[in-house]
Amino acid sequence: MLPPARLSHCPICRASRGEERDSCRRCGADLSWPLRILREAHRESQLARQALLREDLIQARHHARQACLLHRTPFNELLEAFVSGVR
Repeated sequence: MLPPARLSHCPICRASRGEERDSCRRCGADLSWPLRILREAHRESQLARQALLREDLIQARHHARQACLLHRTPFNELLEAFVSGVR
């Protein structure tokens, strides 16, 4: 299983985010929403893989698409392309 994506830099000021905090240490930006989106994208990716194992292609496609919409990573793109091509 893949680990969830990390938010390594603040999307506002690009400060390094070494500690697990819900706000940026430099600019104070609230990072709770970007972190929530990353967690949800990871959950959708997991649900897509579980649906594939159950051979439920409709659900696999749905969850893979949601994962890509939330966080477009190379893995999520490959997962979406794979489930779109499976018959």
